Amino acid sequence: MAKYLMVGGNPLGHEEAFAPETHSGKILRKIVQELNLNAEYFDLWTNQEEENKGVISEEKGLALVDFYQNSWQIIALGTFVFTAIRLSRWKYLCELDVHRIIYLPHPASRNPRDIAKLKYGLEDLEKLAEHGSESIVFQDILPAKMGST
Repeated sequence: MAKYLMVGGNPLGHEEAFAPETHSGKILRKIVQELNLNAEYFDLWTNQEEENKGVISEEKGLALVDFYQNSWQIIALGTFVFTAIRLSRWKYLCELDVHRIIYLPHPASRNPRDIAKLKYGLEDLEKLAEHGSESIVFQDILPAKMGST
């Protein structure tokens, strides 16, 4: 069974990433449970100050690389997280093939289309992992499911 690491920003005062009592935690955990995904939750930063700077600590960077090297598919939730990982010059993160990191919208989005893209993206993780984020165009996976053209 594939393993997925759901990467978010910071825990906003909670002990765990995407805490079940938070808006984003409720949405993400519900989708993950519905799809029966083997997922872990991970925060790229430990507090708001780190997140504002966008700098990834050695501890977090090493943990992220460890997940990657142990065959976890990294799912960057939100453009800020995705961009921070991709643009990091930190030597350990350079070992990551950033084209194999999947971007999906963050579950805290208040836009229903973003939540739909998140859900459909998680449903189609195999397709997304196969092509990498560089070739992901949501129109490829959304029209049939959302009835749009």
